[in-house]
Amino acid sequence: MIDVHASACIMCEDTPCITACKPGVLNADQPRKMGVAWIQTMACLAHTGSFCTVCSERCPVPGAIDVVAGRPTIRADVCTGCGVCASVCPAPTNAIVVMPLADRPLRREQPSTQDPER
Repeated sequence: MIDVHASACIMCEDTPCITACKPGVLNADQPRKMGVAWIQTMACLAHTGSFCTVCSERCPVPGAIDVVAGRPTIRADVCTGCGVCASVCPAPTNAIVVMPLADRPLRREQPSTQDPER
């Protein structure tokens, strides 16, 4: 599973991550949508009076972020949840949160070798 909080997905067309991972970990048959991002407007520079369009400039998905009157808005129907916008947000408190899709598997922790119950 791709953890966009650890490293954003840049949405490569040839999906090299699928061939780089162990077989069955990532699946090319799945839609290329991991989640959806949303903007916390109170933390967003553009929504609080400064000029900033970094998230929309760096977004690898055309049309996922609209900028209207200088303020970005994420289109949930287009956003893939890749995390690029969150990784480039220059606000002192990151203004973008990426929520994984509910039907994606949770990351499993490795069992401890010291705990015989696991």
